[in-house]
Amino acid sequence: MNVQDPNEHLATTTDMNGSSVADMIGRSMGYDNADALASAPLQHLAQKLLGSPGMQATCSAALALHTAFCGGTGAHFGLISSHLIKYGATLTDTERATLPVDPGEGVGGHGHEATRRLIGMRRTAPAYVSIKKAMKSIARPMDAA
Repeated sequence: MNVQDPNEHLATTTDMNGSSVADMIGRSMGYDNADALASAPLQHLAQKLLGSPGMQATCSAALALHTAFCGGTGAHFGLISSHLIKYGATLTDTERATLPVDPGEGVGGHGHEATRRLIGMRRTAPAYVSIKKAMKSIARPMDAA
């Protein structure tokens, strides 16, 4: 079941097929993509960041966006838990059959465990972990406060 209107669906699909923020940062730092950035030695990332205050600002903003996104997806799973999983457990098969969305699967139809795994993968995305470590390694004591 697609709950987006056609324009929203097109915009979402277009965005999903484009480069990720992590890929764009990776390319801006001279790597092929986010995977290459994530596998780069921490010292190399730190040197690139030290040489570019603009890239430091970009990475700081990307980390803030990633943190907010992870918080939002965590809240989303909380709603799934309370409004689909727990509520769905109280329904009879007849009641479930009348709903537009199966509370055992949700809108995407992939199941809640798959959604939880995806949220976990996003939270621990290797490129963001590497950027965070590199940013922390170059932080001055005043920056950490």
